[in-house]
Amino acid sequence: MVKAYYPEGRYVALSVTGTRCELRCRYCGGRYLRGMIDASNPFSFEKLLRKLYSLGVRGFLISGGFTKDGYLMISEEHLTSLKRFVRWAEDDVVVSAHLGLAPERLLMRAMDAGINVLDFEVPPSDRYLREVKRLGRDHSVGRYVSYVERCMREYGRESVAPHVVACSSSAKPEEEEEVIKELSTLNPYVMVVLFEIGGGVLDMRRAEAVLTLSRKFFNEVSLGCMRPPQAKHVEVKWLARGLVDRVAVPRKDVVKSLGLDVIRACCSLPERFERLFRP
Repeated sequence: MVKAYYPEGRYVALSVTGTRCELRCRYCGGRYLRGMIDASNPFSFEKLLRKLYSLGVRGFLISGGFTKDGYLMISEEHLTSLKRFVRWAEDDVVVSAHLGLAPERLLMRAMDAGINVLDFEVPPSDRYLREVKRLGRDHSVGRYVSYVERCMREYGRESVAPHVVACSSSAKPEEEEEVIKELSTLNPYVMVVLFEIGGGVLDMRRAEAVLTLSRKFFNEVSLGCMRPPQAKHVEVKWLARGLVDRVAVPRKDVVKSLGLDVIRACCSLPERFERLFRP
């Protein structure tokens, strides 16, 4: 059965930088940070986490603005507070993070602090990294794919959920197809497909081809939350055809008509944590 994911109420997004971001990607420009809970004060971070927990929150997405080198600007104090909170909550919470291409020391500290899953964006082309992410030439698709492989090897198969951005005007269809095939050789527990927003009208035929290819190579495919409004009009067809196993925030009428299984969490949630997010 296809699962529908609604994070509202039980799984919250926290920005450890407030609205501050150095990277300012083309599709965001920092505006999505305004929709997250401000967790920029590291000295009240643990208190905030405990308060949210008392209100019934069991999932925490640690996010925020990135450095110009493409990784989350998170402080040592934030990580220390997170570690204390996770130890206090024991097995009753899940922590995911938008860490980006973090340096080795930061990655180690973050995983040691109790992060369960890295929601990790994998670019569809090197040109996408320049034009959309505004990153330098030391960033390449190969480097991001290798990062996924390293995280899986060092921290486990469910430690990282690759999110591939498809249908970008800054990538060719054959480039994104190659990235999908490369990731499939790593056998991640889930493959999250995103469609670029703010890049013009979505090419529906290209979008369906990406999902069809992903269906061929991955056991678990998720249609992620980043997708333009026009995708909402055809996703019922994709779901009915079995192109995806998971979908983030589908229309409520689609949930009802297809009898989707509802989970109150992010769509990259490993199955072993589902018990915390059932209605």
